Amino acid sequence: MTMKVDFAIPEGQTYLNSAFIHPMPVAAADAVRRYLDTRTFAAPGLRSGEAAAAEVRAAFARLINATPGSIALVQSTMAAENLVVNALGIREQRLPVLTDALHFDGSLVLYGELAKQGVPVAVVRPRDWRIELRDIEAAMTRRPTLVAVSLVSWYNGFQHDLKAVVDLAHAHGAYVYADIVQAAGNTPIDVQASGVDFCGCSSFKWLMGDFGAGFLYCREELLGQVTRRPQVGCQQADTTMHYLPTDPPAD
Repeated sequence: MTMKVDFAIPEGQTYLNSAFIHPMPVAAADAVRRYLDTRTFAAPGLRSGEAAAAEVRAAFARLINATPGSIALVQSTMAAENLVVNALGIREQRLPVLTDALHFDGSLVLYGELAKQGVPVAVVRPRDWRIELRDIEAAMTRRPTLVAVSLVSWYNGFQHDLKAVVDLAHAHGAYVYADIVQAAGNTPIDVQASGVDFCGCSSFKWLMGDFGAGFLYCREELLGQVTRRPQVGCQQADTTMHYLPTDPPAD
């Protein structure tokens, strides 16, 4: 449990906007400084960047009941959602998308742009500021490839029954992406129990991190099926480096 003394909040002041940007704990800021020490080689023996990244991925995996191998580090929540959209070929193949009006506004901008490019996009409207499962079911007649929702809406805190959404979508052959940035760290998340296909978040809200660091989860069964790589880099390849004279020759 964190307390006010864990944050550098000035005496006599109270911070109430954590759902927008959470204050970074002093301990987290100190960890960043220690990492920077390793980058300047001023503190030999501290964890390398790769070791720190592995620890962070493993810790986030435990938080949402996933395996570290199903977690990727990304720059932001929207970076995660764009990767999913592009990996599924939504834009190129003009595959239908279903979302709702309580999804993150940046996501709605994304799907609005896709709609301009010919992607069929359906937006479920709220009733009394709630998204009803029956309305999602009614929109399934459009046979979406992807259902994209915010687990907890940043507008008003509405929370989807994620397992119910996933079960409904899977019954109609659709994948589900959940934006969990307003949930991770303050709301229990179990990706195994819900069966969600993809989810993403940044770390600057309830995870008490900073901008530029986030997570993308992909259900392990899909890792071998969603083979389109919208971005390609050396860390995707299972290779051994051979660059020193003493290294054995490559295959």
